[in-house]
Parts: sequence; C-alpha cells; structure tokens
Amino acid sequence: MKLPIGTISGKDLDIVFENSIEYHINTYRNTIEEYSPKELFSHWRSIVRSIDEIINIPFELKEKNEINSFLALSFNFLEEANLPKLKKILIILESRFEKNVAIRFQQIAIMCFAIDYSYRSQDIFNQQGNDLRLSDTLSAILYLQSRRAYYITTLNLIPKIAKGRKEIPYLDTLNFIQYTMDSCLINITTAYYNLLLNHCLTDFEIESDGCVAKPNFEYSHLEGFFLEPERLSLMDQMELRPDIVLPKKNHLKADNKIFSFSEVANVMSLFEGAFDKYKIHEELEFKELNALFCNIAIYLKDDFHIVIEEDDFKVISKSHKSLVLYLDSDDYFENLNSYAPFQKVDGVYYTTVVLLTKFGPLSSFRSQRGQQSRGGTS
Repeated sequence: MKLPIGTISGKDLDIVFENSIEYHINTYRNTIEEYSPKELFSHWRSIVRSIDEIINIPFELKEKNEINSFLALSFNFLEEANLPKLKKILIILESRFEKNVAIRFQQIAIMCFAIDYSYRSQDIFNQQGNDLRLSDTLSAILYLQSRRAYYITTLNLIPKIAKGRKEIPYLDTLNFIQYTMDSCLINITTAYYNLLLNHCLTDFEIESDGCVAKPNFEYSHLEGFFLEPERLSLMDQMELRPDIVLPKKNHLKADNKIFSFSEVANVMSLFEGAFDKYKIHEELEFKELNALFCNIAIYLKDDFHIVIEEDDFKVISKSHKSLVLYLDSDDYFENLNSYAPFQKVDGVYYTTVVLLTKFGPLSSFRSQRGQQSRGGTS
C-alpha cells in the first residue's frame, strides 16, 4: 500500500489508517482464497501444532543442559557446524517424547530458516521495526508466540474463505503465507492501534516517506510477553490473591507427552479453585463446559486432536447451548476475537487440546465476570 509523503495528522490520518485496514484485509483474503481449502487446512493444522510444540518443549525438558542446547540451536543449516547440533536435539526430542515430535520440530525449524533468510535478504525485519527474528529456537519461539493469535485466526478462516485450486508442498506452506500475515495482519492491528491513539492524543502524527511511517508516540507494554488480556485475570488471581484460591487436585500427564487431554481438566479445576469465591461452579457455562469435555473425550486422537463428524457434532452442540463451539462467520475481526475452538471442513469438525484448554477458562471467564458485576468484590 502506497502511503502519502510528509507529516500527517488529524482526520487525514484517520483516512490513512482506515484505508490501510481495508486494503490489508482484502489482500489477506485474496491470498487465502487462491488455495485449495482442504489441503491448506491440513497443512496449517500441522503448522499450528508444531508452533504450539516448539513454544512448550522447553517447559517439558528435564535437564538444564538439554533446555539450553534446544533454545540455542541455530537454524542456519547451511553452516555444517549446526547440523550435528540439530541431530543432537532431534535425538533428545525423539527419546524424550516421540519420533513425530522430532520430525515436526525439524520441519518448523527448516521453515523458520527459509523465512529468516528471505526476510534478511529483502531487509523485511528492519522494515518491521522490531528485534524479533527466526534465526534460532529462542528467537523463533518469541516470533511465533507474538503472532499466535493470527495463526489461529487463519486456521479458523481457511475453510471459510479458501476456494481455489492452488496447492503447495507442506514445507513451503509457512514460507508462502507468513509474509502475507506479517504485512497484512500486523498492519491491521497497528492501524487500529494508531487510529485509537489519534482519537486520544491531540498532537498525534506520523512522518511518512511513502513506504515507512513513524509515529511521534511510542507505547511501552507493561508485560514483556505475549498473552491475551483476559487470561491475565486467572494469572493475577493466582499470584495476587492466593489466600482466596481453593487448591484442587491435578490430573497427571504422561512424561512423554507435550500436551494431554488431562490438561483440559486441570485448567478447569484451576479456574474453579481460583474463582471459588464467586461460586463459578454454579454457573451454567461452567457446568456445560465440564459436561462438554466429558462428552468429546471419546473423539480424542493422539491425545491432541479431536475430530467429530457433523451429525455427532450437532447433537453435542444442542446439548451445550450456552457455549459457542463453532463460528459460522468469515469476518476477519469476528474470527480474531472469537474463542470458538472448532473448525469445519467437509462436514467434519476439528479442534485440539490446546484450543480447548484456551476455550474453557475464557468461556468461564465471561460467567465469572458476570458474577463480579452482580456484586463480587475486586
């Protein structure tokens, strides 16, 4: 998108941001539309799982030297010195978890290296204006985690807007889509953020050279990590109000698993204990969530994926009417802000343990927030 040149402020700046949002939404949709929905969705499901795994592997490794070696691994596999280090990590992952975890890590590392090499050669990182890179495991974790909401939104939207015949090999998928996400979805969020600043600050302006625009105001986040704001209510409750948290028994997870369905039950128990003061266990949403997780446990595959045929899904949905399990809309913003955990492709509904773990507390949070507004103390 071509930007005007010079100093821009006031209503002219509003127009720039509004045009930017519309342009980047259309560009993003047009890109996804070109692909075959079934193949791209299958590839993207695997990519999202690989991203979730690479983020969580450091918490599952037992030995400090293994964690350090994992996080320090350079993805520059053109350098022969890095290949033995990669092999060592793959052996650790295969012995600690399973072969497929090692394979997925190797694949996501190769994808990250390809993108990192391309971005550096085209000076894209400097144009983005941040220090995030994809050059090694630790850097990649930070980069991927900062964009995880966009990966999930894309997962939800692919079956709804992809309608073409374009197909690409799995290892090329992230390389083909990542730049569109970085150039479009990041810019949409940035434009809305700056639009808000323009309405809050009377002296807000940007300086543009036609390609890159720099604002005269920078906001420093209070937290140095990437989480969605609503989840902080649970974290703050555990950290700042431990005296009112009711301890709950946790279900054990197998040592050779990064994720397990038992985590869904553990999160619900944790949430119930954290908000026991507000009698969250009496809320309809909380009761239906617990019943839902019991009902869908039989559809679990590989202790990670949940795959449900449409007829069965309709029965489950009717039994849990207070919960939004699937979002029909193909609107970008509705999908970005939705926590509905299921995607639908060819009459089959898909979700994962990770998405359910996220969905449970956020659905319950709406119930808990309602309790607070009816007289709960903060």
